Amino acid sequence: MKLENQNIVIISNEPWGDIWYSKQNYAYELSKLGNKVFFIDPPQPYEWKNLFSNHFILKKYSDNLSIIQYRNRLPAGKFNKLNNQWVTKELEHYLTSIGVNNYLLWTFDPVRLNDPRLFKNAKYKIFHCVDIYKFEYYPNLKILLQHVDTMFSTAQSFIDEYSPYTKAPMRIVPHGISNEEFTISDSELEKFDLELKNYNLYVGVIDARIDYELLEKLLIQNPNEKFVFIGPLRIPDNPYAHKIFIEKKYHNLIIAGPRHFKTLKVFIHYAKSCLALMDKSYFGNLVHHHKTLVYLTQGKPVFSILCEAYHGLEDFMYLYDSHEDCLNMFKYFIENGENPELAQKRIDYAKKYSFENVLKNASSILHELTPNLS
Repeated sequence: MKLENQNIVIISNEPWGDIWYSKQNYAYELSKLGNKVFFIDPPQPYEWKNLFSNHFILKKYSDNLSIIQYRNRLPAGKFNKLNNQWVTKELEHYLTSIGVNNYLLWTFDPVRLNDPRLFKNAKYKIFHCVDIYKFEYYPNLKILLQHVDTMFSTAQSFIDEYSPYTKAPMRIVPHGISNEEFTISDSELEKFDLELKNYNLYVGVIDARIDYELLEKLLIQNPNEKFVFIGPLRIPDNPYAHKIFIEKKYHNLIIAGPRHFKTLKVFIHYAKSCLALMDKSYFGNLVHHHKTLVYLTQGKPVFSILCEAYHGLEDFMYLYDSHEDCLNMFKYFIENGENPELAQKRIDYAKKYSFENVLKNASSILHELTPNLS
């Protein structure tokens, strides 16, 4: 089985919208290969009337990509297992009604619709692990691992964590970047709407995963540098975060709000440097940071915590293991600049992870694992 001209059902734990994660990017790129992709949003907010009917809504994004919305029949929590059984059966019936009977199931969600055995019309079932999920928070994850046909993973550490719980083959299929991110047209540049350029940029959800203490130190150390943050605000109960984003204590911080994923490259284009100031206390932050590839496609200097994915990349990324290291590297960069040849090294590295290459590899893996499926 190759990833061309297939029916593919993707289950996502994050909804379709302006903010794109791996799930949205995979759906979009798979649809460009001629596959008919059906992206299953997480459920709409629960209402008691859902108990009596479940109305599926299909929205077309493109000829080959559709988003399907649904509501849970029962409240999540104590009824999770029964609800998943009920909704999965209804989803199967709905897919059949629109002519989708023989499909590849590709789930990113460890919580919802997570019993692969219930997808009777799926010819093959993949769990794509893009983060670490602890069993105490995701008790049904063991069922998912036990009954998938294969597990893709963006990191070896995730494979090491889950290998005792599944007999399915496990393969590395990493985060990817669209070929569209390497070029910017004049019409795309017209979407730039900030009143400044040559800033230091963070893109992504502004939440508990950020090292706000380090950010404050950078703001104080570099009062003449502008730091732009693009993304939805989900400010945690953190005194540093409160000072920076609620009290807005620092004049050199610009809160630009969210932008559609496909416009981020324009804002990266005008950045002096890009930031991945992730908190070391979050295990997943020591594995990888999805937006780093988006930064590297344009050859931008990236200041990032040293993590699993970036070992050996110290020659073209600014990788730190402590606040002091980061502050010193940033100070040197601001005062001295850098070798212009580094930009091309970063672009060349990012090209290795283009979806053209990532999906070609995933297709080869599936072809190897499913010799009897077309």
